[in-house]
Amino acid sequence: MSRYVHARQGPKNTVIYTDDKGEEWLFSGGDRTWRNNNPGNLVPGNVSKRNGAIGVAGRFAVFPDYETGHQGMLTI
Repeated sequence: MSRYVHARQGPKNTVIYTDDKGEEWLFSGGDRTWRNNNPGNLVPGNVSKRNGAIGVAGRFAVFPDYETGHQGMLTI
């Protein structure tokens, strides 16, 4: 199974994830916390980076999966 290693803001309400094979995946719709795998709406910075953030979309950090984003939220 592939793993997301990078993410960036896409057009309108989308986030583009890149996996470890170089393939791109588009997360569209839903709310920002779902698209960013960021239930705590952590902003980019030392805390989010230290906890596995792989990019930025809008003003918020993007995590590779929900579990990583949730764990980052618990550290603040």
